[in-house]
Amino acid sequence: MRFLIFEIESGGHFSEYVRYIIGYVVNYRSDDDFVFALSQRHKELLGDHCGSDNRFQNCNFIFFSDFEYVRCTTGGAFKQAWYRSLLLRDCAKRHRPDKIILLWARPYFPWLTMLPCGNKVNTIEYLVPGWRKKPVSLRHRFFDWMQYRLYSNLSCVNKVFLLNDTTYPRIYNELYDCNKFGFLPDPVEVFGANDDEPRGDDDRITLLHAGRLHREKGTFDILDAMDLLTVEQKRKFRLVICGKPQTSGDNDKISSRVEWLMSDPDLEIEFHNGFVAVEFLHRQYQKADYVLIPYYNYSQSSGNLGHAASYGKPVIGPSMGLLGKLIKDNGLGYVLDELSSAAIAKVLVRIYNGDKISVRSREYAALCDPDEFARILLDG
Repeated sequence: MRFLIFEIESGGHFSEYVRYIIGYVVNYRSDDDFVFALSQRHKELLGDHCGSDNRFQNCNFIFFSDFEYVRCTTGGAFKQAWYRSLLLRDCAKRHRPDKIILLWARPYFPWLTMLPCGNKVNTIEYLVPGWRKKPVSLRHRFFDWMQYRLYSNLSCVNKVFLLNDTTYPRIYNELYDCNKFGFLPDPVEVFGANDDEPRGDDDRITLLHAGRLHREKGTFDILDAMDLLTVEQKRKFRLVICGKPQTSGDNDKISSRVEWLMSDPDLEIEFHNGFVAVEFLHRQYQKADYVLIPYYNYSQSSGNLGHAASYGKPVIGPSMGLLGKLIKDNGLGYVLDELSSAAIAKVLVRIYNGDKISVRSREYAALCDPDEFARILLDG
């Protein structure tokens, strides 16, 4: 069987997902053929994972030109979807795959219908409409309905996996009278623990906030929450922030706010501003006591939730949406009934006063196996 894994984007989790698929097919799928059509940025990020030795003999790597990449990623969404779909169609005609894997199909709509007859697509949806913050505007409801109606009706769409959601695949299959929606685990690569990793001042409780930094991720709420603590409470915590701000404006605001907080002699803050290497990030998870994920975009899963679980670290996150359900159902930490600096500070005060929470993270982390993620995505 021949698969085409087609992905233009390399940001977010896309390069990780491609790497997980490559690792799985190299180890377990020697009887199948795989064509990876990717951007040049993937080539840099994957490194040895797209080599030319015998391990990759059933893998063919194709990298788009800079011209193709720019044409598919600039301009309005409608225009980008047209050029992405053209490039995908040409690639499908050239390599004649039995199945196409798109790590996100939404950027190709409504032009995905240009695919040659017989092509079947497996893809992923991250934002699940049913978990949106209520009330939802009429405009959002219309576009959500249209998107999922297209998924259910298009003959080229074989399977749409709702990332880390076991609830809505069944609901949408019944609503749209199909069997196209399914569950896909949110994969996490588990690194070996290093007991020699220094933790700094062991009297302080280390709080970690990692990833893309901006208001929707609760970054500003976290910074403001530290300022609400008393002098004695501040002396008990260490805040570690790792990641790249969403925009230059966010960068200026966050940097300024962090610099001001660092001037407080009672508060310890580490700010690793910019792209963070995977190995370094995992060291931070290992050293942390709690992981802060007070996300406003709680209608989707979070890789940070899986990373925290893999190290047995409780999270502090929303009680709402899919993210809240995952935290509560799997016993992964504290939940916030409202997203604000005051709510975060309230939980930190509980921790300061000796409140302990037991987490059932091992079971959840086992579900986040990258090989299982790749197997389901390919075979669904």
